[in-house]
Amino acid sequence: MEGCMSNLVKYLLFTTNFLIFVLGLAVFGLGIWVVVDKPSFLDLFEEAQNVAPEITDGFNVEIYTSAVYILLVVSALVVLISFFGCCGALKENKCMLGTYFTLILAMFIVMVVGAVLGYS
Repeated sequence: MEGCMSNLVKYLLFTTNFLIFVLGLAVFGLGIWVVVDKPSFLDLFEEAQNVAPEITDGFNVEIYTSAVYILLVVSALVVLISFFGCCGALKENKCMLGTYFTLILAMFIVMVVGAVLGYS
């Protein structure tokens, strides 16, 4: 039973990190699309303003176009961290799993500090 549970945990960790890896790549691709094809992205906002003008009153597009660079950096970090989780879980490599744990812990601490500073 002991080997069964360790295999279950191993494959659950791999599957979770693989899904996060794929979603991180999708977000990274979306961010690159916005940077490369900015006029097409701005056309989407104009369409939204035409469809629902009452919702988009006071809507500043520049805030969202500058946030793309933050999105690119965060999604690249997510892809990197989930890669360490996938490979570490699949190969049962203690170094990669240690790196994964350290990066997840650091990201959690940054999120807690950001939440405290954001709400104070």
